[in-house]
Amino acid sequence: MLAKLSNEMPAGDGLIYEPKWDGFRALVFKSGDDIYIQSRDEKPLGRYFPELEPRCAPPCPRAACSTARS
Repeated sequence: MLAKLSNEMPAGDGLIYEPKWDGFRALVFKSGDDIYIQSRDEKPLGRYFPELEPRCAPPCPRAACSTARS
């Protein structure tokens, strides 16, 4: 779901909000030693964040990883 502009905080039980800050939203994909950083509209972002690749190289914590199931 994409963020939506609002002039007021959401009200009601069980609702959450995400403030919009200027900047990038990046998705990081890792397969073995390959790391790919992209925007949500599939534009490559690795060139903007070369310092992230070495930080993403170690195995990720189990709780932070999702595994595709066949």
